[in-house]
Amino acid sequence: MACTYVKDGKEIIEEFAFEGHFISNYYSFLTKLPSEKEIRCLEDCSIYLIDRPGLMSLGAKHSFVESMSSKMNEFLFLRSHDRVRSLLVDSALTRYQKLMVQRPDLVQRIPQYMLASYLNIQPETLSRIRKRIAQKGFID
Repeated sequence: MACTYVKDGKEIIEEFAFEGHFISNYYSFLTKLPSEKEIRCLEDCSIYLIDRPGLMSLGAKHSFVESMSSKMNEFLFLRSHDRVRSLLVDSALTRYQKLMVQRPDLVQRIPQYMLASYLNIQPETLSRIRKRIAQKGFID
């Protein structure tokens, strides 16, 4: 699955999720505002959904659900923080190299134009980075 935003008719990819992972719009959950994020299935999958009232009700009945929800929110925050930091500080090459180490599944499963969107670079830039790495190996 891919979480996307659309700006000027162009899809901007925020995150990917595969087997055993989850996607959420925690901002929308907290503010109770409709989500601007779209979730798109990229492969055949089974999806389990829960809305805010359902999660709150389950949490009130089962403390482990509330604890699990809290841990998921912490995970989402940390992942979001790391991603924003990388987009602000790291070069395109560094972002791609980190992706290859941290999420090698994406490099194998996701089309290049979607990876480029996720890395906030143009597909041509990603092609140049991949060519450079192929010629010189993993660059520091």
